[in-house]
Amino acid sequence: EEDIRRCWDAMRDIGRNGAPVELEAIREHLMALAIEEGANQDEASVEGEISGFVASLFLTHRGFAEIWQMGEASEGRIFIKDRWPSSKSYDEARHKIAEERGISLMEAEV
Repeated sequence: EEDIRRCWDAMRDIGRNGAPVELEAIREHLMALAIEEGANQDEASVEGEISGFVASLFLTHRGFAEIWQMGEASEGRIFIKDRWPSSKSYDEARHKIAEERGISLMEAEV
């Protein structure tokens, strides 16, 4: 859950006002955070790559973001976009998702 929130924060830090963000930029952002927290270059690279990709998929599945690819499958650029740019917090976005789907907050986490 922490990785998902960190990815959400990165998406919003980079893509202000809901602008699309390239997944590579999120990876680099998460990598820099990991280094700031004491990870070495290799650990930070793995953290950025895996956490960024997996958390982005969860953000999409849970309704926080849209994700798409431009270009060829193996060489295309992947973009992610915040669906709730006016939300002030992750929890506010969760409430909006639950309301949109007509479900409880607990169900919005699944």
